[in-house]
Amino acid sequence: MAREHLARLSGLYRRTTGVVNNLSDFCYRLTYILGEAQRYLQINHSGQTLGRASSSLRLVDFSLAEVKAMSDQILRTLNAVKKKAHDMSWAFFGPAAD
Repeated sequence: MAREHLARLSGLYRRTTGVVNNLSDFCYRLTYILGEAQRYLQINHSGQTLGRASSSLRLVDFSLAEVKAMSDQILRTLNAVKKKAHDMSWAFFGPAAD
């Protein structure tokens, strides 16, 4: 039973590492998008109104779609890891006393 528990913990660790890597990629991509938008607006439209700036941000729609897909994947993986951790703790220690 201990070996099985260690194998499950090892799998949980691998999946958690994947989630952390995905979160890191997500944060990097979001920071990149915001930096690009800021530079673009400062260089090309320093005197631009808010309304026109809003329409200019449509240039990053594709990148935002990528970020959304990444965040959705991170949330799905995180929820799966949480469920697996809960199931493992229940199987090993029994139901939690409330």
